[in-house]
Amino acid sequence: MKLTINSRDAVIADVMRLDELPAMSANDFIETLGEIPWFVNLGNSSAAHSIDSWEEWPGPEDFNVEALHLQQQAWFDSFCDKGGKLPGGLQVVWDETNDTVLAEARNAVPFQDDKDPWHAPNMAVGQAAFTAGLVALFIAADRPQPYPLQQQWHLLTLGHWPCGYFDAEATPLQLVVY
Repeated sequence: MKLTINSRDAVIADVMRLDELPAMSANDFIETLGEIPWFVNLGNSSAAHSIDSWEEWPGPEDFNVEALHLQQQAWFDSFCDKGGKLPGGLQVVWDETNDTVLAEARNAVPFQDDKDPWHAPNMAVGQAAFTAGLVALFIAADRPQPYPLQQQWHLLTLGHWPCGYFDAEATPLQLVVY
């Protein structure tokens, strides 16, 4: 996956690459989640493909948005048993990660409890929690993170929302950034 971002962000992203971070436990990772600048750079991206407002997001049923979510779901499913459940220890990691991100990130956007989960700010928070949960699962299971997940996580740590793919049928995949 190729991601074009401005040089300042590229330097930060290079420093924050998951595969270059010192080894950490899932609990250590969860403890870092309060330090993430959740969504502070929305609309301030120089990415090749970006949006400048919540209203520009095409919605969850858009093919390129759905492709990102289906990819994440496939990664999640790879941790589940035949019954579709996470094994006990991984379920605890997943729940703690999601609870932490939801508590932290929802205050950074116009999250609305009375809105549909597909309301763009609600979706951004939910996707941030899901993405962080995936990173935590890969760490807990001592499995290498897929490069597209690394890119999505990097953007979140930079205060952006990777809100879909530009063209999910193209190679290389390029994220749309808010």
